[in-house]
Amino acid sequence: MTRSPAARLALLFAALLVVGLASLMFGAVSVSPTGIVRALLHASDEPHSMLIRNVRLPRVLLAALVGAALSISGVLLQAFFQNPMAGPYTVGVSAGSGLLAVLVIVMGWGWVLGPFDATALAAFLGGLLAVGLVYGIARRMHALRSEGLLLVGIAVGAVLSAFTSLLLVMSKDRAPTALFWMLGSFSSAGWRDVQMVAILLLVSTLALVRLSRDLNLLLWGEETAASLGSPVDTVRRWVLVHSSLLAAASVAVSGAIAYVGLMVPHIARGVMRTSDHRWVLPASIVIGAALVLIADLIARTVVAPIELPVGAITSLFGAPFLVYLVMRRAER
Repeated sequence: MTRSPAARLALLFAALLVVGLASLMFGAVSVSPTGIVRALLHASDEPHSMLIRNVRLPRVLLAALVGAALSISGVLLQAFFQNPMAGPYTVGVSAGSGLLAVLVIVMGWGWVLGPFDATALAAFLGGLLAVGLVYGIARRMHALRSEGLLLVGIAVGAVLSAFTSLLLVMSKDRAPTALFWMLGSFSSAGWRDVQMVAILLLVSTLALVRLSRDLNLLLWGEETAASLGSPVDTVRRWVLVHSSLLAAASVAVSGAIAYVGLMVPHIARGVMRTSDHRWVLPASIVIGAALVLIADLIARTVVAPIELPVGAITSLFGAPFLVYLVMRRAER
């Protein structure tokens, strides 16, 4: 039965439910499964009910959504660049988000606009502006092919990261707050964040279902895809738009959660035993959600009540995984 991709996807989803339940149960304060069910079905002023409904449930949902969004972004960018080392931050999303978010933190701006506070809005806009800058430079240099865009993205990201470092050095008082944000955390998760990421993830997923065939053709190269009738330029443009929006929204609500978009597509292809995006995309959603939930659970339980940055936990897994990918490519 596990030879069927549908069966493997069902098993992944069951594992995600188990991880989600564990995330609701454990933390600085543990809650029994019956207590969770009671809190979800009947709202009350009991401490455990308030904890589950107002703190832990939005945090768990947001962590799962961010993991799914980053994973889809990684799948798209690896198909876009035809490079297994590509990830959501390859085109400068993380660097742009970090620069504007750190600027807001350093300046002490604390206003709120709709579903965004100042830091989240700055991070979202910074990520999109960075991608726009990368695309504009690559277009002007006639380097819109995958390799040229990748190099421009790396260069722009390095420059923006340098400015971020200067801001941190110049503002020693607020540097710890900015650094903690940059490393990623769900400690301030709220229902507004959940709604925003959920809507964006749903819209992007529905749009990408129609692009699955074209994404599969891109795996054979742009010339081959074009010869088989795929509108390559249009597909690449939409892939860049959706991957950037998903990554920017994720960074805006949680800070930088590193390596998820790099690792999960490879894990999904290995588990599903195929590169067909009709299976890789849903598998990446489930695996990415579970991975970030596990990282968040570790971050808030290993030295409780002190909370570690989630991005630091994912980096502990991601850095060795990156070394493994490099070694495997060298062997090939």
